[in-house]
This record gives sequence, C-alpha cells and structure tokens, in this order.
Amino acid sequence: MVQCGNAKLLNFTTWPMQILAEQKSGQVTGFLMPKVAGMTPLHEAYSPAHRRQDHPEWGWNFLVYVARNLAAAFHSVHEHGHVLGDVNQGNAFVSAKSKVVLIDCDSYQIDFQGHKHLCEVGVAHFTPPELQGISSFKGIVRSPNHDCFGLALLIFHILFGGRHPFAGVPQKSGVGDSLEDSIKQMRFAYSPSANSRHLLPPPRSIPLSIVPSGIAKMFDIAFTEEGKNARRPSAKEWVDAMDHLKDNLKVCSSNKGHHYYKGLHSCPWCSLESQGVIYFNFAVTAGGPTSTFTGDINKLWAAIQALELPASIFSPPTHIRALTPAALPPGTIESPLKWIGYAGVVFAFFAIAHEAPKLTMLWLLIGGFLLYQIANFGEDALNAERQRRRQELSAAEAELNNVIEQMEREAGIVEARHIIAEMGKLKIRFDGLAAEEQRALLDLPKQAHQRQLNEFLNKYYIDQAKLSGIGPTKLATLRSFGIETAADIEWNRIIKIRGFGEVLTRTLVDWRKEKERIFKFNPTRGVTDVDRRKVQQTYVSIRQDIDRKMRDGLQKLQSVKSRVENTKQRHYDRLQVAFNRKAQAEMDLRAL
Repeated sequence: MVQCGNAKLLNFTTWPMQILAEQKSGQVTGFLMPKVAGMTPLHEAYSPAHRRQDHPEWGWNFLVYVARNLAAAFHSVHEHGHVLGDVNQGNAFVSAKSKVVLIDCDSYQIDFQGHKHLCEVGVAHFTPPELQGISSFKGIVRSPNHDCFGLALLIFHILFGGRHPFAGVPQKSGVGDSLEDSIKQMRFAYSPSANSRHLLPPPRSIPLSIVPSGIAKMFDIAFTEEGKNARRPSAKEWVDAMDHLKDNLKVCSSNKGHHYYKGLHSCPWCSLESQGVIYFNFAVTAGGPTSTFTGDINKLWAAIQALELPASIFSPPTHIRALTPAALPPGTIESPLKWIGYAGVVFAFFAIAHEAPKLTMLWLLIGGFLLYQIANFGEDALNAERQRRRQELSAAEAELNNVIEQMEREAGIVEARHIIAEMGKLKIRFDGLAAEEQRALLDLPKQAHQRQLNEFLNKYYIDQAKLSGIGPTKLATLRSFGIETAADIEWNRIIKIRGFGEVLTRTLVDWRKEKERIFKFNPTRGVTDVDRRKVQQTYVSIRQDIDRKMRDGLQKLQSVKSRVENTKQRHYDRLQVAFNRKAQAEMDLRAL
C-alpha cells in the first residue's frame, strides 16, 4: 500500500505513508499514516440528534457538500483500481469545512501489480443484495459496483436525516423483519414502486422529492434490481450529481437556516417543522435573532374567496335542437287520446239520456263496457313503452352525468372543492394560533420539569450506550424512525417497529429510566428567554407552513379557473349530444 500511495489518495484517505521496520532484521513492525484530528465521525454529522447538540450550524447545504466530497473520496480510491469493500458508517470523518477523509484503509481490496489483496470483512446493513446471506467474505472479489451500493446508502443517510433506505413500515407479514432481508429483497422504502415492494417510509420521514428527479432516480437504480443486474451510479456520477445540487440550492425566505433545492415550490424543512419534526435546529439564544412570520393569511383567504369558482362545470348548451315526442309503436294509444275517448262516451251517454230516457240503462251498460275497453286498449304495450322510455331517460341522465364528471375531473373542479375545504380549515387553524401560542407561553412554568428532563435525556445517545441486543443494524433501524437519544424512547413508539419485541423494547425503556433517576431538576432556573423563543419559533414555523399551503392552494385554484373554459370547449360536442339525449328522453316520457 505504501508503494501505490500518492498525494491524491492521501488527500482523501488515511493511506499508509511509510513502513516501520526493525533496524537490524528489517522485519515490518508497523506503518505510519495520517492522523485524523479535529474532525467529526460521518454518522454524527448526518445524525439529527448529534448535529443539534454539537453542530447546530450545519445545514442541509453543508450536508450536500459532505455528500459530494464523500463521493469524491470514493472516486479517488476507485480510479486507482482499489475497492473499499467494507463500506459502513464508520468509514469516514468530516471537517468543519465539509472535507471528508476515509479511514480503515488497511481493510481495502488493493490491486497491486496485477494481484488483488482481498477485503474479507463487511457490515451487514451496508452489504449489497447480491452479497447478502453469504457466510463469509473470504475469497470474494469486490467490485466498485459493490462499493457504490454502500456509497449510495451513505449519501442517502446524509441527505435524509440518517434514515436507512431499507427501514420502513411493512405492509404485509414476512416483510421488514430485518434490514438484511429488506436489502436482499430490494425493498427500497422510498422507491416510486414502494407499494409493490410492501415497505413504506417511516412516519414523518423526509420525502424523496426533496432532491431533483435525476438524483431520486439514481437512488432507485442503486437500491433496486437495475443496479444489481447492471450498474449502479458510479462515485464520479454522484460527484457530478451533488455538484449540480449544491449549485441549485436556495435559502428559505422564512428561515435563513433552511436550504433546499430551488426546483421545489416551497421549503420542505418548514413543512416538517410544522409537524414537530426538526432536522435543522439552529441554536436559539437569549437575545439572538429568530425567524419572523411576514405572510398575510387574510389577504390569501380573500383572494381564494374572490375566485368564484363554479359549483359545477355544467351549463346547458346554448343551441338546443327543436324536439318532438317520439311516435308510439303500433298497438298503443297515447294517454291524451284515451281521455278523448272517455269524454266521447260520457257525452253520448248524456245525449241519449236526454233524447231517449228509456234507453239510459242500456246505454249505461254499453258505455261502461266501452269505457273499460278504452281503458285497457293497448295498456300492456303502453306500460312496456313507458318502462322503455324511463330506462332511456335513466341512461341519458347517466351519460350526461358521466360527461360532466369527466369534465369536472379534467378541469379540477372536484380537486378544487377539496382544496377550498382544506383552505377553510387552515384559515380557522391560523386564526386560533395567537391564543394557542399565548397559552403555550403561559404553560412554560408548568412544563419546566419536563423541559429540563428532555434536555438532559437528549444528551444520552443510544449509539453510545452499548445496550444488549442493540447492535449496528438495530441502531440504524431506530435512527430511521427518529429514535436516537434517551428522550426519544417511548414504549408504544418502539414496540411498533418490526424486529423490536418486548425484550429489546424493555431494554431501551429501562435504560431511559436509569438516566431519569440521575436527573436533578433545577427549580431556580425558571423560564428563560431561550425557552420563550423556542415556543415562538415553533409557532412561526406553523404559520409559515399554513402560508405555504394556502399559497399552493391559491395557485392550484387559479389554474382550475383557467382550465374550466378550455375543458368546456374540448367537450362541447359530447355535452351537446348528451344533453339533447336527456331532453328528448324527458319529452318522450312526458308524452305518455
């Protein structure tokens, strides 16, 4: 390794620099390599809990640079013909300037003068699907494509808050029992095809949509059949992708600590914070600056109400052809003609009764017989025709309704109704926030004990506790569900995670209780300015999220209004035919 080392490798790795040997015998006793000092382990950089405590100033823009530099470090190893092999979260360290240095070079697969010195170790939850389940790495020749699975996984960790791409919520039995099984079966929980893979992201996860579609596709290739059977995105391709991402970031207008891809229409971190999920908690200090809400919800709501969207896209056609009732089939008499017959018989009865009173009884019998015959003449045929015309009217109404429903879907009328309903709920929520925030501030003294306890428990990391049964794979799963410190541990939260039964859940809960017992409440501390600012910042985030959602809603509603007329014109002929059919059917039925 010393012989094949060079300046580029030394820039990215702790590559051995010099051999140490006995002066007399020449026997190798060790080697010199660069010392990693003043740097942070990679897993602490992408862990929200560690970052909040130790580096609150590191935002998503910093992490994008870290991901880029990690890929560059992998590329430097690959372009020299070597392979890391044992890729894992402990492989790298990060500097305050986002430089990445790879360590553990002595386990790399080294290609020197045509001979490969193999890497015979590995970490299960970073091992690609094609190597899952093997009993030993002895004799296994690794490839850059194997490394690129682990690289993609680390980049996913960095960009998505430490979440593991194969940890999620199973949608059927036999799925998600372990990370290794999910990797082997390529159940990428954030994939567009996640439903068919029966594993969905954990609650309140960062969505894959925060990255450009090209990068999302790279993750999907790296973690599914395409990457296994062909080729995963290379380290150089990840460098280029991260360069593109870092050059296309924007700063949130509401929170200067939030950076996100400029192709998104709003800040995803504000949205997550409104749900109580904080990934980037820039230190709130007494007297320090905090974000403020500058939106105008009343103006947005007035604009939404002023749109005057139609309740329905349907309006009768302006040109309706002249309609005449359909002729009756042979053997039937229209109802009006029967009434004429009834009138004729009655008239004849009174005429005969007046002119020949003696024949009144006879004519009464004859008239009754005639009335009966008129009433029943063609009745079966008439009833059948009436039923047929009712069915035709029902079919015509169904056809017209189908045309209208299709037009409303295309124009977005149905969606608009839902949006307006949601906007109304958001407006009510916003109007109640001032009182809710005031109550939260007034409740601060009552919550002092719990607040101090949470701050205390947040300083104890599960990955540093060395708990029985909680190894690297379980830690990765816990982190994927947002559980990193003693403060995150709750029985009901952990017992629901596949692979964590009562024993492991009890282990974690008991460890939390152990830390709770050494906590000492400070009653003199009271409520600080920082405590108040944290509450205020929480409600700023909620207001910003409501503002974002209402702006999005207004934009969608405006597009619906412009789509309505286009949809009407496109379907005018179909609407005309359906409307005329219904009008004709109504007239035909009324004629009976």
